[in-house]
Parts: sequence; structure tokens; C-alpha cells
Amino acid sequence: IEAINAITDSESISIVDGGDILSFARIGLRAHTYLDLGPFGCLGAGAPYAVAAALAFPARKVVALIGDGAFGFAAMEIETAVRSGARALFVIANNDAWNIERQDQLSNYPDQELGSTLSPCRYDLLAQSLGAYGERVERAEDLAGALERGLANLPAVIDVAVTRDAVSPDTKSGLANVPPLHATQSWEDAERQMLERREP
Repeated sequence: IEAINAITDSESISIVDGGDILSFARIGLRAHTYLDLGPFGCLGAGAPYAVAAALAFPARKVVALIGDGAFGFAAMEIETAVRSGARALFVIANNDAWNIERQDQLSNYPDQELGSTLSPCRYDLLAQSLGAYGERVERAEDLAGALERGLANLPAVIDVAVTRDAVSPDTKSGLANVPPLHATQSWEDAERQMLERREP
């Protein structure tokens, strides 16, 4: 987020899509024109939002910060960006996990982490296969240069390896918890009962 702040200005359009990464961006990203998923959490809309913004405002810098899980919903929109000439920079925060759910499971059901990890995926190579610029970043000191190279070769995907260990503000505040009267409350209750039966 700090590296993105360094390459954006008052004319830039910033888009954020994901769970944990959205939570971190809400407190750290400095954006003058900003778009995210809104209150209904339409996960996966970040890539098409960025394509549309880049086409609507071709003179402005468009940077989308997207979690790897969210990017998986619409990663093929990189082909749309290439085909339509949408000059957007897609920065993928890649921790191979649905981390907001993973952290919730680790804190509430430590012996039952299910369905919250993803297979390792090289989104930079996917971008290259679709005709866009793609670069993988695994060290913080390499990020600034990669972002600059991405901006010079739009559309571009910068696939950034990030830690799973950081706990987002939304996870800490309990946003990942099931709210009262939610449709999945019965599932939550069953998991808690199972956990209680396991305890000595």
C-alpha cells in the first residue's frame, strides 16, 4: 500500500477488491478517486472496475489493488484490458489464501482450517499468456521498481507475494464473524457445538 501511495497522485483512480487487502487499504491507501466493492461485498469486481475506469478516463492513472482470491473471479478481464487497450495497473496481493476466513478459523476453530487456502498461482504468468505485462515480486525492496515497470507497460499485472500472518483490522474487529440471524447461523452453531464436544 505504501508503494502504491508513492506512485499515485491526485488524478489517479484507485480501486480495491478483496477481503483482508480491502481492510488494510481502508486505513492505509491515500486515494483521491476511490472505488471498492461497497457494502454488499461484490467480490471479484475490481478487475472489471479497473478496465472500465481506464477506458472512461484514459488520461488518468488507474491502479487496482486486488487480493488473490478476489482476482480469481475475474482474472480473464486482463484479456479484455489487452484487447480494448485499457491502460490499468493490476497489483495482486497474493498470499495463496482467503485470509480473512483463514484467520477467523485459526482463532475460533484452531483444529479445523478448511477451504481457506488456495493453490499457489503465478498471476504474472497468466497476464503474460493473455498479452499483458506481468511481473512477480517476492521481496519488498523490489516492489517500487516492478510498479514503475508495470506503469511503463500497461496493462500490467504485478503479482506480489504477501504474508498470511498479518491480521487485518476487519478480522480484529470481528467483521469475519457471523452476524445474528444470518442465514449461516445454524452452521456456525453446529461448528461451535462440535468444538465444545472436542474439549476435555
